[in-house]
Amino acid sequence: MSLQTVRKERGDLEREKRFLAAHAAGHDRIYRYFRRRTDNAATAEDLCAEVFRIAWEKTGEECALSVMVLFGIAKNVLRNHGRSAIRSASLFGALQLERYEESNPDQLRAMLNEAGLAVDIVFGGYHDEPVGHGVGTLTFTAHRP
Repeated sequence: MSLQTVRKERGDLEREKRFLAAHAAGHDRIYRYFRRRTDNAATAEDLCAEVFRIAWEKTGEECALSVMVLFGIAKNVLRNHGRSAIRSASLFGALQLERYEESNPDQLRAMLNEAGLAVDIVFGGYHDEPVGHGVGTLTFTAHRP
């Protein structure tokens, strides 16, 4: 074994120790942070795992992993999750619209409410020209209530 290999192994041990210390200090608090802000425990667990995956990557950069650093990562992970949920809900709404060729505004509002979106303008512009596979387009503005 070379000296370089021994140093690398020592470095890996130090990295692992830093990570385990940060995990022990912050896991429960980070999980509770996500649990209060998400719909279910499974989502909170997934987001918590993502925080510690990122934290593992940061331990290689020789930075200290305090609980405050973990909460900073958690805040960013939660923002990303929220943006992803909005995109998924918008896609769900668009796919539902394709299923109904002639929807009335009340049905549309109900479908988008199921997806967790509110509608400001419904039927802002409906075009009869075929688009793609003969599906008309519908323009509306949706946002979180």
